[in-house]
Amino acid sequence: LRDFTYVDDIVRGFVRVLEYIEQNPKPSYHNVGVGTGSPQKLKAFVETIKKHTGSSSNLVFGRYPYRKGELELRGPDISFLKGLGWSAKTDVDTGVKNLIASLSGGQH
Repeated sequence: LRDFTYVDDIVRGFVRVLEYIEQNPKPSYHNVGVGTGSPQKLKAFVETIKKHTGSSSNLVFGRYPYRKGELELRGPDISFLKGLGWSAKTDVDTGVKNLIASLSGGQH
């Protein structure tokens, strides 16, 4: 599982942290994770990309086993940002559509 986060949400998270620092001249140290808090399978993410690109690619999953020591779940701890009132606004489906549109010269 991976936490795929749209770039606009990441930027909003960074801006929120900068606002926090500005409001707290001597803030304590915080490890700040940015993410949706809703990790999904890589397979679902790749299938979403295929759907929105109209690709006819034959996707093959499970061909390679997990590598030794590979984490099955990768996602940030977003509790600090949530405590600042921040949350991701863009779901994966919308984010993929936006990315494809921007790469093809369209607007999102």
